[in-house]
Amino acid sequence: DHTGLMFVATEGCYTGENNESGGKNGQVFSYTNPGGHYDLQLWRPYHRSLLRMLYKTVDYLQVQPDEAFKPPDENSKSVDFRPNSNSSASAAWTHMGVDGATGIRQLPETGDLRFIFDIQSAIF
Repeated sequence: DHTGLMFVATEGCYTGENNESGGKNGQVFSYTNPGGHYDLQLWRPYHRSLLRMLYKTVDYLQVQPDEAFKPPDENSKSVDFRPNSNSSASAAWTHMGVDGATGIRQLPETGDLRFIFDIQSAIF
């Protein structure tokens, strides 16, 4: 009848509010309207989970990731991935597949990722 759970640490949990400088903590996944601009810090487990939810949306709608993940602005040619958060050097982003053993899409645990998520073509 008892789980033994006595405490839950919520320090570092996010409410979706812009409560950090720059507002990067405010990234929220909306299942009914996932489209929009994303600026993810991949060292944050929540941001990696959010990215996995976007990939699940792409998989469900049977859209190719390259069609849904678009450059963050008109000056960029592709998704903006910076493997080292302290550097301005960009690298190519590779859409990872789902791991057959775990069923989870493996993602890097460092770096920043900027893109626009657009699935309008799959909906209409």
